[in-house]
Amino acid sequence: MKRELRKKLRNHFLISFVPFGGEFNDILEEFISDMKELQSGVLMTTRNEQVWVSAGLGMVTADLPQGNDMAGIKRQNAEYGCRTCKVPQNRLSDIDFDIFQNGRYHHLTNKIFDEIKSSQNITTRKRIAQEHGVCLIPNILDDLFRDRHLQTPQDPFHCLAGLARRFFDHLFKCELEKSGLDAFHNEWKSFEIPNSWKRLQSPITHFESYWMSDSLRLVMIMPFILSRCLIPAHFKQGFAESIKNECLLANIRQVKAVIVEAWSLFAKFCAKVFANEFCRSDYQTLDQLLGKLIKTLNKVINY
Repeated sequence: MKRELRKKLRNHFLISFVPFGGEFNDILEEFISDMKELQSGVLMTTRNEQVWVSAGLGMVTADLPQGNDMAGIKRQNAEYGCRTCKVPQNRLSDIDFDIFQNGRYHHLTNKIFDEIKSSQNITTRKRIAQEHGVCLIPNILDDLFRDRHLQTPQDPFHCLAGLARRFFDHLFKCELEKSGLDAFHNEWKSFEIPNSWKRLQSPITHFESYWMSDSLRLVMIMPFILSRCLIPAHFKQGFAESIKNECLLANIRQVKAVIVEAWSLFAKFCAKVFANEFCRSDYQTLDQLLGKLIKTLNKVINY
């Protein structure tokens, strides 16, 4: 369906709620049974004629932790916590990491689960699961015809909001002096936010109470706030020297431009990811933006 039709309530059909403390597998068991029957094909009568109908699971959407569970992959804090590729934690920001050569593919993950299942003891099973970053037992959705990796896409909202939180935390704790925080706070109080936005409390003191949507909204206006309020003296000396050396700058005064550029790239990337329309050429633009963003953040956040 088109996006306008997908978001209408009449095209959503509630199967069940998982009660607090309930087991996901128990709730989905009946749904899986019905889906298996539909996969094999069901004879239905419509418009006074009988037709053969078959269907299957198209796609599963979930946040990061639940999505990993559904793909049978350990959660994102594990050494290999990506459900798309086997990137280790220490290379998450490595732009040269080959996600195709090291990708996760359904048939290869099946072999890993078969190896775990055939192991003689729990210690060996846990070792194999940890080595490959998979769960001990496949998800119940694997009882259906599906590709656990392709049909469980990543959650960009959760990913980018998490990155925003890390970026804000680094700005306020590692980059700015007390004078810089005061200058930011004063500019924040008088900044003209869009009328449709609710007025948020200062992110310096109340960021932990922000919703993910609040964080991403704040990202959109950060380049303007920082360009207005910051001067070289507002940066911590060690941080400023590190950025000067990493970016081969002529002097400390240029550090502000690097920080503003990093936030600008982040804002542009978020705007592109959450655009209402997306065409083939946008993938190339998005890839270029992501490359620039990663290279810049590696210089700014890795300090």
